[in-house]
Amino acid sequence: MSLTRKFMLTLLVALLMAGCGGGGSTPTNGSPNTGTPTATVPAVPTGVVATLQAASVINIGWTAVTGATGYNVYRATTSPVAISATSKVTATPVADTAFGDSGLTAGTQYFYKVTAVNAAGESAVSTEVTATTSAAGTPTPTPTVTGFSPSSGAVGTVVTITGTNLVLGFPPAPTVKFGTVNAGTPYTNVSNAGVTFTVPAGLAAGTYTLTIGGMSGTPLTVGTFTVTAAVVPAAPAAPTGVVANAFSATQIDLSWTAVAGATGYNIYQSTSPGVVVSAANKVGTKTITYFSSTPLYGATPYYYVVTARNAVGESIGSAEVSATTRAIPVGVTAPTGAGSPDQVGNFQIVGSVMNPPLAGQIGIYVGVFTGTDGINVYRSSTPNVMITPTNLVNLRPIGITSMYGSTWSGYTDSGLAPGTKYYYRTTEVNAAGEGPGSTELIARTPLASVGAGAGLTLSPAFKGVAAIPNRIPYELTQGGVFTSAYEDAVSREFRFSYMVDAVNGDRLALALTDTVGGVDSANLDVTVVGPSCAVTTAVGYPTCASLGITLDRVAGSIGFSSTPMKSVSGTTLGSVFNLSGTLNFTPF
Repeated sequence: MSLTRKFMLTLLVALLMAGCGGGGSTPTNGSPNTGTPTATVPAVPTGVVATLQAASVINIGWTAVTGATGYNVYRATTSPVAISATSKVTATPVADTAFGDSGLTAGTQYFYKVTAVNAAGESAVSTEVTATTSAAGTPTPTPTVTGFSPSSGAVGTVVTITGTNLVLGFPPAPTVKFGTVNAGTPYTNVSNAGVTFTVPAGLAAGTYTLTIGGMSGTPLTVGTFTVTAAVVPAAPAAPTGVVANAFSATQIDLSWTAVAGATGYNIYQSTSPGVVVSAANKVGTKTITYFSSTPLYGATPYYYVVTARNAVGESIGSAEVSATTRAIPVGVTAPTGAGSPDQVGNFQIVGSVMNPPLAGQIGIYVGVFTGTDGINVYRSSTPNVMITPTNLVNLRPIGITSMYGSTWSGYTDSGLAPGTKYYYRTTEVNAAGEGPGSTELIARTPLASVGAGAGLTLSPAFKGVAAIPNRIPYELTQGGVFTSAYEDAVSREFRFSYMVDAVNGDRLALALTDTVGGVDSANLDVTVVGPSCAVTTAVGYPTCASLGITLDRVAGSIGFSSTPMKSVSGTTLGSVFNLSGTLNFTPF
């Protein structure tokens, strides 16, 4: 697959993603979108109720208001309640959604209103509610307990006590204790019929007498509650029942028994006994209890260990198992050819934005020949990569895939230094062995950060765009073409391609593509076929210097000074503009 096709595929996917979202927003309060919304006065409290809690206590409750930091309660003995400092019975705003108004006169009707407050101010008043205290001499109702559940649990467990007159019988509000320790607050669902709370933090494991009472009087014994020790999460046990069976000359199948508490499994492989659980030996991860190890060499023994994992960690390795791949099929011989590897960009699309590539990664892509089961990748930091175990970067051959009518294999080489040039060769393998090394690929990791370049300005603007920022480019290499691609957004890409030509001289090509509302593309405004310029001397091509282009391959910088560009497609067809500015790239 050509780089052009890869770019267009990426842009098409990006365009589709862009249609699903993106764009800024304005906060509903009308303030500028600075990331810190302006507070607004909260809404009026609703669901306000007033209930008799004790002979001299009335409880007022309401529904929480979004954005409120507290609530004021106003009281009067006549209706309507006047909103003033005199009628406010909360010295400071209460944080809860309930308030017990105590010390009231017996046999008296009281009226209440509630407001919500925050830093922006106080809301309008709620609807008015009323309740009447008991007449003087009215006995306090007798509370009873009918049950509680559960009877055991760890710290934080939610417990509910049920009964009658639990509020009226325990003025001004019921208090629950585990022995001498208060239950966890806040209480919820507090009513005469029940109260809900939690086992308090810090309570040691053991058995406690659960009681419910008030500020005075004798508490009621609810029952015995057992506080259990918290379950400490742990890594799973090692898998058991691991079995390895040779499926073919290139595949071994593994299976094992599921492990309680495991969320997945790691598989480790070696060609010698004593498999070490290490990143270098890991050949797969699964969430099921089955794994196919392929491609492998024929008639070769392989050794395996499986571990289980979860959020806490990874188990020790299982008992080691081994299997020998089946004999090499008759007529199968080691590959004799080797495809030419290309470097592919590791495109990072998040939402509708094209993010910078990962600094320490290089993607390798290679088309393979018929009869190949996988590839090996060899890497060096210097030219002339040797096909030796020291330079091999993959533990086992990398499988192949069919796409676009061709068979290919891909590998992502990670953990590399950013902004660095590496050299690669690949080989093709099958059950019979390994073929010869490919031609050498010079590949580059992306920069770790944006360079000092000022970016580009377009004069006049191209399709409404007057500037392209200096970004971390995606570095790609195909054959003798080194490309740096700057993704301004999922809809726009600027790239330059350095073409090595030992016969006619090296050349440079520029391309700007915008896919908003259709594909518009622009190239260097020159009259030669395959619009490009000569880096030094190329017969029939204008020099890059004459077009205002300066390239420093060693420093990783390219500059433009009124470089002429011309649209070759889309609604802008035939329009011209100039490029000026500088960009940075990984040297090559």
